[in-house]
Amino acid sequence: MRKPYGCGEQNMLNFAPNIFLLEFYLQTGTLTDELKTTAVSYMLTGYQKENTYQHIDGGFSAFGPGSRPASTWLTSFVVKCYALAQQLYLQDGDLVAIDGDIMGRSLEFLSNRQKSDGSFHENGTVFHKEMQGASAEEGVSLTAYTLIAMYEAQQVFQQGNDSLSVNHLRKIEESMEKAVVYLTSKLNSLDDSYDICLTTYALYLVDAPSKDLAFTMMEKKAIVDGFMKYWERPRADTEERYSWSATTDSINIEMTAYALLVYSLRPDPTINGLPVLRWLTKNKGPNAGFYSTQDTVIGLQALSRVGAKLYTGEDIPMVVTAEYTDALATTRSVVFRLDKSNEMLLQVARIDFVNNNPQTLNIKVETLSGQQGPTNAVVETTLRYNILEKVKTTKYIMNFTLTQTKAGFVIDVNIRAPRGEKRSMSILAIELPPGYTPDLEGLGMNKYTSRVEVKEDNLYIYFDTDVIDSEGVRVRALFQGTSSGSLTKPKPRSIRVYDFYEPQYESSQTYTLRDVADDQFCNIATNVGVCAVLQNQVTVN
Repeated sequence: MRKPYGCGEQNMLNFAPNIFLLEFYLQTGTLTDELKTTAVSYMLTGYQKENTYQHIDGGFSAFGPGSRPASTWLTSFVVKCYALAQQLYLQDGDLVAIDGDIMGRSLEFLSNRQKSDGSFHENGTVFHKEMQGASAEEGVSLTAYTLIAMYEAQQVFQQGNDSLSVNHLRKIEESMEKAVVYLTSKLNSLDDSYDICLTTYALYLVDAPSKDLAFTMMEKKAIVDGFMKYWERPRADTEERYSWSATTDSINIEMTAYALLVYSLRPDPTINGLPVLRWLTKNKGPNAGFYSTQDTVIGLQALSRVGAKLYTGEDIPMVVTAEYTDALATTRSVVFRLDKSNEMLLQVARIDFVNNNPQTLNIKVETLSGQQGPTNAVVETTLRYNILEKVKTTKYIMNFTLTQTKAGFVIDVNIRAPRGEKRSMSILAIELPPGYTPDLEGLGMNKYTSRVEVKEDNLYIYFDTDVIDSEGVRVRALFQGTSSGSLTKPKPRSIRVYDFYEPQYESSQTYTLRDVADDQFCNIATNVGVCAVLQNQVTVN
């Protein structure tokens, strides 16, 4: 579970997992009072914060009123999450209730963005550009995405019998009908795997007559690799990947998750969807998420939906053994015991990597009684390491200067895109040394920045879509030091800029503050020789 924070979309990214976990716990009968209290607290925080990003026309934008026009895509994202949260509230009245008027105004906004042919268009900033990246039919993915949101809202308003609910329901169903006609008319012209997976899920969700044709098209695009199954979009660029980079792109996670959601609506989802579930689980990050925003949201939704179907109330105790050979050629093992009493507990063991060992890790799972099941366990291995290399990408060109002063230090950062290009929403993250605080007010006045915040010893500076172009942006960050913040042998700190939607597009460098030991003499002889230089030392990277 996550406490929501950040811009309009980032806030929903952290709001949504609470919904999917609550849904899983309710379906499996495993919800505890402690989990419910935490989830309600987090969801209420995210709900109240997200409402501040709603425009007067009912739409939502990443930075709220006064920024760019509201976005069709982001508004659909919010409507879907609000509708799913309200569905849970209707099951359990102790959860967070969503204001029907807020959702209704958003639906009105979406209806006004629908063309006569049934497609939806984007008047605001196109946030999730990868959604439409390789599509020959520009409106297909956005229309399918909006149809999904409207379907979830329909489930809410169908349970109300007041005039407002009836009015909303009539408009929703009219828009949905036109969207289905549009998507069906485009099916035979679709070739992009993302479009096909997303459209198939939308058509299955609303039980459209064309859903089976869409499913056949989706299956033809599937890639089978041993015991795994997934979908992917060919990479449009040839940018070199580092050895530590993810082996797939976030857009592939997202489309494969949509495919798994399709399987969750078909017969025998636990059998037919298992190869897809294996691939998604393989690509999860160490903190249970994936690479970016939408892949994490859709990935967790798909895993929780199928996970609930895999769940069995029967207690089948099992033992998971991880066996390996260490640097001294000694065979070692770690044993985990699983049963009903600890099935929701994450058990973790650390295995040190010394002198290139262990080379392999053998995992064995067996039931204590020898029973074959059916039962399931998820075992993940995570490799943690440090790197000395600076990470660079052709998507961003970044340089900076560091200036230390008596009061603290200043970092001037210049970021630009290659000639003729613009970047999606981007984040500049500056790691903070102990004892220093940034001037958030000054950063907030910068014409290029949309939002600034400090979280977990990092300063995050947000740039809206298309702000970073080939002309570049310039940001000056001032950091005030305290007497307790003097650093002896300070460590290098990172400065990195990355794409909000495709985080593998990242450029990072490091900066190091001057050791206070260098200043001890200069505290006395401030104007002598090198001390005069050190007072205004500038480091260029």
